[in-house]
Amino acid sequence: MHCRAHTMTSRFVRPCLAAALLGCSGTTSPNPAGNRQFKLVTADEHALPSIVFDGTIAADTAAPFHLRVTATSGTMSIDSLGHYEQRVMHDVELNGAPSGSLRRADRGECTTVGDALQCVSNYIEGIEFAGTLAHDTVTIVQDLVGEGRPVTYRYARAGSTAP
Repeated sequence: MHCRAHTMTSRFVRPCLAAALLGCSGTTSPNPAGNRQFKLVTADEHALPSIVFDGTIAADTAAPFHLRVTATSGTMSIDSLGHYEQRVMHDVELNGAPSGSLRRADRGECTTVGDALQCVSNYIEGIEFAGTLAHDTVTIVQDLVGEGRPVTYRYARAGSTAP
């Protein structure tokens, strides 16, 4: 992963640095029978790869720059005890030039009431998100880029024919 901290705002640098640390972590959640595996199929209502942020950033300490972030792949698993693990890969472009990849990884606990899903990270402080878990699909809205634009990420159960 490549992060050009000297050209990015702190809103993007912190998530990028956190992603670097998370990307090196191993998986520690249990994998009991009943584990459901999901694959990211859409981001921002478009099939992958999908642009999830495309805009000019008014940098705090440097000239404004153009940032484009594209979701390229991801997975989510939820086991029978409610433990979740989520990974999303993004390609990053700065001023039109490829600038590496950003891997977001998280794990924590989810509860469900009907189709409603509420998850709380036990890995990244202060991260909570809601979504739905219906049939073979998980849908969640998150700002994984860190620029204040929540995006809908939809995961289909591995092996399902969910659209």
